[in-house]
Amino acid sequence: MPKRIQYLEIQLELIESPVKSTRRGAQANILYLLQGRYQSYTWDTFADGIGCFAETDGPEEQLHWVIENARLTRAVHGVPILVTALKEAVRRYNHLLCVSSRVVEATGS
Repeated sequence: MPKRIQYLEIQLELIESPVKSTRRGAQANILYLLQGRYQSYTWDTFADGIGCFAETDGPEEQLHWVIENARLTRAVHGVPILVTALKEAVRRYNHLLCVSSRVVEATGS
C-alpha cells in the first residue's frame, strides 16, 4: 500500500502542473487508477484504449480495486485536488469557448 500511496500523491501533484502534457498524463493515470488498477501509462497509451478491466480476473476483482483506490484517494485528501482540477479544466474550456466565439464574431462567420 505505501507504494500506491506514493504513486497517487505524485500523480496528484502532477495534476496541478502548468505543463499540459504533464497534467494530462497525471489525469490519465489517476483516472486509470480510479477505474480499478495501479499502472503508470503515458497519455498516448491510455488514449489507445488499454483499459484496466483486461488486467483483472473479472468484474469482482475490478470492483474491489475501484473501491480500494477510491478509499486511497480520499485518505490522501485527493478529492479536493481533483475537484479543483476539474474546476480549472472547466475554466480553461469556457475561456477557449469565449475566445473562439469572439474570433467567429470578428470574422463575421
